[in-house]
Amino acid sequence: MEQRPCYRLPVEIDVWLYKEEGLFAKARLQNVSRDGMFIKTDVMLLALNCQLKVALEINESNATKRIFIPVKVIHRCLDGVGVQIEEEMSQNEQSVVSLLAQITSRSQQEFEGEFAA
Repeated sequence: MEQRPCYRLPVEIDVWLYKEEGLFAKARLQNVSRDGMFIKTDVMLLALNCQLKVALEINESNATKRIFIPVKVIHRCLDGVGVQIEEEMSQNEQSVVSLLAQITSRSQQEFEGEFAA
């Protein structure tokens, strides 16, 4: 059985992939963890160690805000790509990753609690 360092939270939201040249593809975020994501996409042109920005939209103060998260491709398969979240982020973007990490941590605790009985 595969062991992962962080719990993965299943999600289903649209994201946009950006390369240095600009918008590259629309995709679907399948799961997130503290340090990475799995993105469902049929774009197989992404090389390992390729630098991207994953854009996702959040609602903040009754307005939609697009957040960019820098990532590096570390895994490819027929369903999509696994990416590692890079540390070089602005303060605002870092808070979004921290929020995802808190959600992931809380979900892991809830998950473990269900099976502790």
